Amino acid sequence: AALRYLCTGPLCRRAEDLWPLLRVLAGPDGEDPACEAIPLGDPRSVNLSGMPVLCIESNGDPVSKDLQAALQRAAAALSARGARVRHAVVSDLRHSLEIWAALMNAAGGPSFAELLGEGTPIHAGRQLLALCLGRSPHTLPALGLALIEKLPGRLQKRAEQALVLARELRDLLTALIGAEGVLLYPPYVSPAPRHGRALLLPIHWAYTALFNVLELPVTQVPLGLSEDRAHRGLPVGVQVAALHGQDHRTIAVAQELERACGGWVPPPSARGAA
Repeated sequence: AALRYLCTGPLCRRAEDLWPLLRVLAGPDGEDPACEAIPLGDPRSVNLSGMPVLCIESNGDPVSKDLQAALQRAAAALSARGARVRHAVVSDLRHSLEIWAALMNAAGGPSFAELLGEGTPIHAGRQLLALCLGRSPHTLPALGLALIEKLPGRLQKRAEQALVLARELRDLLTALIGAEGVLLYPPYVSPAPRHGRALLLPIHWAYTALFNVLELPVTQVPLGLSEDRAHRGLPVGVQVAALHGQDHRTIAVAQELERACGGWVPPPSARGAA
């Protein structure tokens, strides 16, 4: 099951390029045993008029004003096209990191520590010390993940509770989003942090990691650059999620948001050079 959580998706500057690339990537290739054939929809078949759009503004961790404003711009743009926008607070999202760790642990298969050691688990603590001395071949994020993945096994009761929460949260989000709806959700708590700073508070990447283990497709949509003094000129955006197998729906919404809000723009230095 872990292979179902570790998927590759297209990365493009323009939303129109996502669907052709996804069609190339999708489907069994004869090598990946976890890859299943599922019907692909068509973004052109998605009608935004009347589409349910659920907005969740945070998982409990404060989100910067720039990202809040980006989410609101996205909601307003879809509302102008006739979508039915509503807001909700889902308290169980505060357990996102626990849910991610528990589901990854329950998925079985080789651990991340084994993958790093090419079949033999590395000792993450020793490698962390070696990294401080400049003698580890692994990065700090990789070693951090190898340490975090051990927690559910050591906290068995807590992990079992997290698995129950995962099922409840998946069912709740499925009901709230609906078969023809999408979810707007922040990608992080702030625009791009300074290099290395995100490692100090790794719980924040649960904003994106959660959807991997819930197996919900997500399209990250750029919505311009931050105007906040502390993060001026950094990209902001929003995650558009939908139910399993509804990738075409998130991409259709991404295409509309690009038309309405401008999509990707070059950073100030690149514009000046041009």
